[in-house]
Amino acid sequence: AHHDTSIASILSDTTLSVCFATTWSADRLKKKEGRKLPKLSQALTKMPKGSRILIVDGRLEPQDGYYWAGDMNIHCPDTAPFSIASLYERL
Repeated sequence: AHHDTSIASILSDTTLSVCFATTWSADRLKKKEGRKLPKLSQALTKMPKGSRILIVDGRLEPQDGYYWAGDMNIHCPDTAPFSIASLYERL
């Protein structure tokens, strides 16, 4: 697997991340894989403990070290009836 050290460096200094995963999730839902995004979940493990991550229309893997704090529905005509924003904390 290819690992970009500059991106890893940026993530290691970041304490807040917002990821819009609507397109990725839609493709995974069509394949019956659900909203989980294992590659994104693994990539974000470079973030320091205590960081907050907001994922729109996707889920992170708890075994990668995330605490799920809750969901919020976002009503938007582009993603009718709504999108789901999930808040996580890096453990």
